[in-house]
Amino acid sequence: QEESFENFIFLNNPDNSDITEDILRQFNSKNNQHLFHMATGAGKTMLMAATIIYLYSLGYKRFIFTTNQTNLISKTKLNLLPTLKSSKCEFKDKFIEVEGKKIQIKEVDNFTKYGNDVEILFITIHNLHNKINEVKENSINLNDIKNQDIVILADEAHHFQSNSKSTTIKKDNKSWE
Repeated sequence: QEESFENFIFLNNPDNSDITEDILRQFNSKNNQHLFHMATGAGKTMLMAATIIYLYSLGYKRFIFTTNQTNLISKTKLNLLPTLKSSKCEFKDKFIEVEGKKIQIKEVDNFTKYGNDVEILFITIHNLHNKINEVKENSINLNDIKNQDIVILADEAHHFQSNSKSTTIKKDNKSWE
């Protein structure tokens, strides 16, 4: 956990003078991606909580937690939302303090335009695909998110590539993948 988080901070530190310009340019791009490859029980949820706090300190307030299984959504909510009062929650208090500001970790169905709290949309990858491609009132869609800084946290992401593993990929495929 510590080594993974230290590497994550190292690569995302805007003032980092220890890395080459090419590496810094790659990781400061709009579409940077990081993978934490960790075994079951290794503390991924704690690492995710720390990552959320660190990214919040860099200005990110909106997060999408996605996975391919509904039961993992429920489990992660218990681990991240203090309002559910779970003994396993990484955030024990209703408010946490980040750089002197009291903020809440909130579950949302759509992101607000203003506010200082951490907003997390918990959704399966299938439902996210359906919602962002269909405009409905009070529901998240592609127009809502395409110009916002949003962090996507994907658990069990290796399961997201079921079609690309297939030997027969349809060119007109409109699935979530």
